[in-house]
Amino acid sequence: MDGRLLTTKPDSKNHGLGLRNIEVCAEKYYGKTEVTVREDEFELAVMLQERIE
Repeated sequence: MDGRLLTTKPDSKNHGLGLRNIEVCAEKYYGKTEVTVREDEFELAVMLQERIE
């Protein structure tokens, strides 16, 4: 395991991709994500940079 959260849904092949997709989008727009895990729940913070033209 690489430190990523794993889905607990029975059909794990079709679940558990959402957080990674959010991370990829944040990186694309020069942002970042931060995941905090507490017992049986997690919190996701997404920070994006304002576009300066």
